[in-house]
Amino acid sequence: MRIKTYLLILLSFFCIGAQGLKDKITFSEVKVVDNGTPRKLKIYSISRGFDTYYHLKGFCSAYDIIFSYVPVKKRILLNRGTSSLRLTVGAEPKLKDCYIFSDKKYFLSAEGLNYILAGLMKGSVKADKKNKTLVISYETAKKPVETVKNKANGTGQAAGPSRIFRAIPVFKGEKFKVERIVIDAGHGGKDPGAVSKDGLQEKQLTLEIALETARMIKENLKKEVILTRSKDEYISLQERTAIANKNKGDIFVAIHINATTDREARGTEVYIYNTEPTDRKSGGIALRENMEYIKAGGIRSILGELGSKSNDYLSILLAGNILDNMAGYANVEIRNKNSILRAPFYVIANANMPAVLLEVAFITNPEEERKLRNSEFKSNVARAITHGIEDFINSTSAPEQEVAPVAAAKAPEEEKKQDNKDQ
Repeated sequence: MRIKTYLLILLSFFCIGAQGLKDKITFSEVKVVDNGTPRKLKIYSISRGFDTYYHLKGFCSAYDIIFSYVPVKKRILLNRGTSSLRLTVGAEPKLKDCYIFSDKKYFLSAEGLNYILAGLMKGSVKADKKNKTLVISYETAKKPVETVKNKANGTGQAAGPSRIFRAIPVFKGEKFKVERIVIDAGHGGKDPGAVSKDGLQEKQLTLEIALETARMIKENLKKEVILTRSKDEYISLQERTAIANKNKGDIFVAIHINATTDREARGTEVYIYNTEPTDRKSGGIALRENMEYIKAGGIRSILGELGSKSNDYLSILLAGNILDNMAGYANVEIRNKNSILRAPFYVIANANMPAVLLEVAFITNPEEERKLRNSEFKSNVARAITHGIEDFINSTSAPEQEVAPVAAAKAPEEEKKQDNKDQ
C-alpha cells in the first residue's frame, strides 16, 4: 500500500514537472543586424535550452515573404519574388532538428531560418548568442520594372489600346472566392505550336490536357470551367484573353508545351507575368509564344500593351501551388530550382485575374516526347493542375492556419490507385 502511495506521489510530481516544461511563447523585440544595419523585429519566439526559435510566419512578414498554408497537406508555401520554397510540416529532413510546433504556431531556429533565406533570398541567418542577436544578410530585390509610359498623356498607364485591369481587392491573408476557372489550351487550328522531330504537335497535347483538366475540375472541385477552345481551332491571343475577361473568370491557367533547339533541354516551368523575364530562356519562350501577335503589331506594340498586374500576389500563390503539385503528381523535373518564373506572355498579361502559364515538358526532348505521347502522363499533368488549383482555393478561401487537421492527406500514388478504382 505504501509503495502504491509513493508511486502516485512520484507520478504527480512528474506530471507537474512536465506541465512546467511546456514551451513559453513570448512576443517581444528581437535584435537583428540586417545587412549590416541594426534594427529590431517584433515577433513571437520560444527559448528552449540554449537555443531560441522564431515564429516563421512573423519572420516572413518582416522580410516580405509570402506565407501560405495548405492544411489538408500540412504544406507551407513560401514565395518571394520569383523564388519559392515548399515545406511539409514535420517531414522536412533538412529542418528535422530546427523546428518547434507550439500553440498552433511553427517556429524555426536560426539554422532553420538560414535554410529559408538561402533558398528564397540567397541569404543567411546566424545566431550571435553572446549578444542575443540574429545576423542576417541577403541579396536586395531588384527594383520593379516600370510600365511603358504613354507618350500621349505621360502617365504610367500602358500605352496602346485602352486597357482596364480588374482591381483585385485581396491582400495577404484575406479571402478570395473562386467559382469560375478559365483553362486556355495553347495554339490550335492553323497554328500547330511546337512540333517534335516525329511530327507530334503542341496544339494536340495542350487540348488533351486542357479537356482532362476541365473534366477533373468539374467533377472534383464542382467549379465552372471556361475553355478558350474545346476543339482544334485557331483562337488569337487577343480572343483568348477576351473570352476570359468577358466571362469574368476568377483565375486563368494557360497550358503550353515547351520546345528548344537544344534536344537535351528538359523540365516543366510555371510562369507569371512580368515585363522583364527571369532569364534569357524565359524571354525566348515568351517571344516564341507571342510571335503571332508580334508579327501583327511588332515588338514595341506588344510591350506597349503589357501593363503591370494590379495584384500579382494571387498569381504567385496560384503558380506556387501548381508547381508543387506538378512535382508531386506528374513526377516532372522543375526547371530553375523549383522557382516560379516570370516573362511577358501576352495571354497572362491581359487576363484581368490571377493568371499563370505552364510550359509542360519539352516536345523537342526525345525522352519527354515519349512521356507526352503517354495518356497516363497527360492525365497526371491534368491532375496536378487540378490539385494545384484546389490548394490555391483552400489557401485563399479560409483564414490562414498553421496546424493541419487530424486527417492526413493521401499520397499521390494512393490517390492515383483510388482514381483508377473509381473509373
